[in-house]
Amino acid sequence: MDFLNIRFSTLIPAVILVLALLTGIVMGIRQLVISIIKAPEKAVEIPVEEVSYTPLAEAPLVTYVDGFAEKRSTSEGPWEILVAGDELRQNSRIQTGEDSYVDIRIQNGSVVRVMPETIFSLASLSRENINLEVKSGEIVSRIKKLSGDQSFTFTSPGMVAGIRGTELAVRVSPDRTDFFGMSGKIALTNPAFENETVNVGVHQKSTILTGSVPTRAVPMSQEEIDYFQKVLDSLHEKQVLLVSNKIEFEPNSSSLTSSSKEELKNIFTILQKGSYRIKIIGHTADVGDRGPQIELSKSRADSVKQYLIELGLPEGRLVTEGVGGARPVVARSDTESMRLNRRVEFVVD
Repeated sequence: MDFLNIRFSTLIPAVILVLALLTGIVMGIRQLVISIIKAPEKAVEIPVEEVSYTPLAEAPLVTYVDGFAEKRSTSEGPWEILVAGDELRQNSRIQTGEDSYVDIRIQNGSVVRVMPETIFSLASLSRENINLEVKSGEIVSRIKKLSGDQSFTFTSPGMVAGIRGTELAVRVSPDRTDFFGMSGKIALTNPAFENETVNVGVHQKSTILTGSVPTRAVPMSQEEIDYFQKVLDSLHEKQVLLVSNKIEFEPNSSSLTSSSKEELKNIFTILQKGSYRIKIIGHTADVGDRGPQIELSKSRADSVKQYLIELGLPEGRLVTEGVGGARPVVARSDTESMRLNRRVEFVVD
């Protein structure tokens, strides 16, 4: 009996230990089962592959400024005076004053003109996606044919226009957006009605009123076609260093006036500081036949070149071109407009 008592007394702790171990194992299995069951309820972090955007080969460049315009690099940044030669970046905002406009080369072959009293933004600039926003006012643009993997859109508060390479114009006012297609084909939508798309073709237009779908595309008037074509013909893809309306010539002649020579002396002091090649482009008003206009404008550009050489500019840096009245800066035919269109431009060649 004593032997049994001793054996039983020694067995109890062992049993307790075994029970404790079994309890621990059971609780562990229970927690594991619970964790498995509840796992789907937990937020599972899945690694997200970052989308990388390839920058454009070169930054958008301001090629021409007529009048007063400002730029803002960020939404909170200060406004700065815009000049030809300024490089722009994503989120840059441009605003033009009355009777002022700006040409911007977005990439080779693609140029946008920001017309007077317009607010315009470069919302997205990458090899994969370019998005240009017209906040208010008007833009006219020539966009080169895109590669298959590139997206190019124009947007306004009530419009998205997807393009593949075309010439177009957008006019934005508080309650409407008017869209004009000069070439190519454009898919036009209102973001509020994504499934309602209108295709705008060559010399067609469509209007989007606030809260409405785009209207059916209808033909542009001949007056609208002529107006936008003149603007398109005058776009500057290359940077214009200087423009002068003060270089004047004897009537129907390429002979420089005395006051013009004084103007060219001032221009010479600017041009001699660089080493780039310069194209001198002569422009006339669009009066009479185009052939004589071009001949006269080329002859006048040659006279400017020759005088700059006499002042000391190396001949190898200068080339000339005459375009007559084919590229007016003002698409009107009144006296003041013709005066502005008669000009000499000095372009980085």
